[in-house]
Amino acid sequence: MDELKNETRIGRFTVAGQPTDEELEHLSERGYGLVVNVRPSEELEEAEEPKVVHAGCAYENVPITRQTISREHVLRVREAADQALGLDVLIH
Repeated sequence: MDELKNETRIGRFTVAGQPTDEELEHLSERGYGLVVNVRPSEELEEAEEPKVVHAGCAYENVPITRQTISREHVLRVREAADQALGLDVLIH
């Protein structure tokens, strides 16, 4: 499978643009165990969590914008990643 849009990988963490439905279906095949969605719900056309869970990955939503990002947001992402220790993490 091709790289995700704007994919940048650092160790077990990948930051990328919004995955397509097809890309979401294959995340666990690519080794991902957790998807952290940082997009606010109003930016999403439909719920992503059921698609991610169906693909065999855990899901965490931590909506962040440039105006609202805080230490709490960063800690929530870190906590989710810590719970998925040993698994690759996609953050988008």
